[in-house]
Amino acid sequence: MTDTSTLAKVLIRVEPADWHSVVSETLWATPVGPSTYRLENSPFYAKGFSYFDVVLAEFDAAEGFPVAQRVLQASGRSTYALWVVAGVESNGEFAKYWQPIEDLGCTFEGVRSQLLSVDVPASTDVAEAFRLMQLGEDAGGRYFQEQNYAHAAAV
Repeated sequence: MTDTSTLAKVLIRVEPADWHSVVSETLWATPVGPSTYRLENSPFYAKGFSYFDVVLAEFDAAEGFPVAQRVLQASGRSTYALWVVAGVESNGEFAKYWQPIEDLGCTFEGVRSQLLSVDVPASTDVAEAFRLMQLGEDAGGRYFQEQNYAHAAAV
């Protein structure tokens, strides 16, 4: 991550009835214009957003943050939530199933090493990344969910 002194936090409202019960999350973002921000990390819970998307976000005094309204320019990246039941450190098989995904160019951010936000770059074969994540799920101990499929949506 770059120097956060030039970044802002953008809030994304999340559907609390989903699997996580979270109502919002904040992401680091670079201001690129009036009420316009480029996301600098991947969401864990919010659907429809990915790393490097440019979003319209109006400041909401009640929230204390700019609140993302919509994607103005899709980065073409896709995002997946990956749940590792025993955690990355305790799951001896994690590296075996993650390495081929990483070799495709994918990266992840982690929350307590159990919930990962997987970034699939626009140049990556998203179908192959999906297939490899499915192999890991089929082996047990990890589950994944598509949060944002945007490979076809890059502007």
